[in-house]
Amino acid sequence: MIYFSTPLKQTAIGMERFKLLAYLSVISNIMRAGALIVLAFMHCITLQNVIIIFISGDLLELAIGAWIFRQSTRLPLIIKWDKPRYITLLKNHCRSLVW
Repeated sequence: MIYFSTPLKQTAIGMERFKLLAYLSVISNIMRAGALIVLAFMHCITLQNVIIIFISGDLLELAIGAWIFRQSTRLPLIIKWDKPRYITLLKNHCRSLVW
């Protein structure tokens, strides 16, 4: 899930908005660090809790990152899902892996 917000970061780099990139890069790290510190003080660090923290951090990074990106750039975030083209892309990719 860590790669869901990568397009936002790449666009910020392309637009040379490095302050925006800095914000996008630290969102999940701050959340993860804070949550892990709280769990450490509570003596509740388990593998399941760490996994939940990392997934939550990635979702938070995507949600807040999209909001910050949209506010900063004033560009609409449009997700265009073209299922037939996507299936064709996957089929072509699978064929290239076989050879």
